[in-house]
Amino acid sequence: MSRSDMAGMRRSGDSDMRRSGDSEMGSSDAVLRPCTQEAAPASFPSSPHFLIPSSREPRLRSQKGFTLIELMVVVAILGILVSMAVPTYRNMVLRARETVLRQNLFTIRDVIDQYYADKGKYPDSLSELVSAGYMRRLPVDPITEKSDWVAVPYTGGDPGQLEPTEGEQSGGIFDVHSASDKVAADGTKYADW
Repeated sequence: MSRSDMAGMRRSGDSDMRRSGDSEMGSSDAVLRPCTQEAAPASFPSSPHFLIPSSREPRLRSQKGFTLIELMVVVAILGILVSMAVPTYRNMVLRARETVLRQNLFTIRDVIDQYYADKGKYPDSLSELVSAGYMRRLPVDPITEKSDWVAVPYTGGDPGQLEPTEGEQSGGIFDVHSASDKVAADGTKYADW
């Protein structure tokens, strides 16, 4: 039934027929039923222009929101995405820590070599590098989260060490390693770096 048909019914005196449907812009298959004064709610005036929906017809959702199924699907999708992202995030954090460890070891070793070039001997402790002004502070081991480096003393007989020349003192710190006993992502121990 079109709007013009409804308007024609109102003008022709069919005041006892009221349309059932979901809104004032309803479809052409709306069900019309007679309505008596008793069936109309008390809050409505007794005018034929008010339409009362039939209780037998399904109503459209007048409230906006999400159903429980829609929410469960969204939560499941988010759970899948998070479960894929967390391992990647953890691996990236581990790789970043390993990169910082390599850089810190390189910096300390470079400063030890500078100290040796300037003074002709290796430092007795890592804190001596700080007190002599070669470093502002001792870097932190990102794996142990402390400045607890393992110092390798200079003996002159270990692999990678030159034998001391005449008049050169043995002793002092020749190299440093991480104090961690954990294994890196490449399968080597951090203490061997």
